[in-house]
Amino acid sequence: KQWYQRRVAITAGIIMLAHCLYTFEDPFGAVSHAVKFLKPHGKILIFHEGESVSSELYTYMINRSDPNIFSSSLTHGDHNLTALKITSYIRDKHPELIVSVLEDNTYLHVDEFIREQGGSMINDDTDSVSFLLQAEYQDLSGEARRDVYEIVMRNSDVVDGKYFARHMCAGIIVSLPSKE
Repeated sequence: KQWYQRRVAITAGIIMLAHCLYTFEDPFGAVSHAVKFLKPHGKILIFHEGESVSSELYTYMINRSDPNIFSSSLTHGDHNLTALKITSYIRDKHPELIVSVLEDNTYLHVDEFIREQGGSMINDDTDSVSFLLQAEYQDLSGEARRDVYEIVMRNSDVVDGKYFARHMCAGIIVSLPSKE
């Protein structure tokens, strides 16, 4: 038989989806599809953001920003998709799966940004805020820069005298149950 006429069953012990689900057109469908490829006792490891400053900033930008500066069509996916939404979907659509979650804060240095009250100086901190916004902070209106500053400030902690924005990350483990 020709090689293309054979059907090969592809299975995996581990499938990893690292910070990519928010870029998929159908992230929930992608998870459901991945489940089909798991070997018995297989696991899907999902690394994703939890509820974080980037989700709040994304929502602000969608609702309040000039579409010439920020548009959801120009971003790398939907950053309102959180670990909670992913795990809720999995538990609802795949009750046979075992889902474990570990969430913890990672921190993004924003000390200069906070101390300068979101000033106009471009530095590594404003680049970090632009990364979270998925838009150039400097291009925002004065009102939007003030609002973004407040959001970043509200979502920051002081560690060793410096400001760091909390950015919740999650590790989600999805397992097939044992058949023992």
